[in-house]
Amino acid sequence: MLEAGEKVLVAGSARGSPGYELLKNGAVYSCTCSIWRHIDDREVKRTCKHLRALRGEKAELGRVGEDGIKRSDAKLNELLLREKQQQQARAQPQLQQALGAGGPVGTPPLQPGGDNKRRAEAVD
Repeated sequence: MLEAGEKVLVAGSARGSPGYELLKNGAVYSCTCSIWRHIDDREVKRTCKHLRALRGEKAELGRVGEDGIKRSDAKLNELLLREKQQQQARAQPQLQQALGAGGPVGTPPLQPGGDNKRRAEAVD
């Protein structure tokens, strides 16, 4: 548990992450993680997996209520989905280039998840 004015550094789960700082200022807890920063409503009690791990699920449930836990989990899922979509968008041009390269001249490029039968026929 944190005492008022106390800070603690916790390791991040991502490789190469510098970690996050948890702080208790009076009765208010905070964390430097992205979930904490992306829950917009400052009037709402916020939580994150780092505070939940440090303080325990029961203590955080008592502090922020079920809605606070649900809001934190929903924001985590939203950010993970956005990150996955961004990674896929960055990989798409590389995939297109890789699929289109290396075939005989005049053959159509492979299509991800598509029907590549025509390309196979063109190569035969």
